[in-house]
Amino acid sequence: MNVGSFPFGQEDDEETIGQFRDQTGITFPIALHADEHYALLIRSPEESPFPNEVVVGPNGRVIYLAHDHDAARLLQVVNAITQE
Repeated sequence: MNVGSFPFGQEDDEETIGQFRDQTGITFPIALHADEHYALLIRSPEESPFPNEVVVGPNGRVIYLAHDHDAARLLQVVNAITQE
């Protein structure tokens, strides 16, 4: 399982992220903010000072998305998928 936080923004393009990936040696897939579907997915009902937290399961599907930080809930989700 790969867990991490990376300094990417919506303004970063595939080339910039690819350079970061090459410099750091990351080998797992990185999702880009590619289209309006992503914007709909992450749109928060209200402003939040926290970045979105997204957990993608082993099958490539988003299994957790939060617009605010809930450490206990995030840990619960991560523990659940590592037990599978």
